[in-house]
Amino acid sequence: MKALLDTNILIAGGSTGEAAPDLSGFDELCVSALSWAELFKGLHTTTDLAEYKARAARLNALRGLFGAGIPFDGNCADAYDAVLARCVAAGSSARSHAIDRMLAATALANDMTFVTRDRDGVAGLDGLVTVEVR
Repeated sequence: MKALLDTNILIAGGSTGEAAPDLSGFDELCVSALSWAELFKGLHTTTDLAEYKARAARLNALRGLFGAGIPFDGNCADAYDAVLARCVAAGSSARSHAIDRMLAATALANDMTFVTRDRDGVAGLDGLVTVEVR
């Protein structure tokens, strides 16, 4: 079974004081290019040079391990429409959790399980996208 890792899983795997996620049971672990964008954003949210360097080192190591990442393409955009329709039907705003939902759509479009630590970001997607909280 292939898994698409949420950005929070990538962060948790390299954080001190936070338990590394259990990723057993998956044959292949993948990352979306959207997660790289989120991690780049994280570089620019700190003014602490040591923290910036630590985040940059983690990002570079992860990119070396996972490569360029799965692109958010036309199939992902179509899946995102289905994800948003499901979320809105469940009473959620289409504006919230945008990146989490785009990642879930990427997993849907590529027939993968979406692995996250944030169930709230993908609430209401049961039966559409396989989500595992780890």
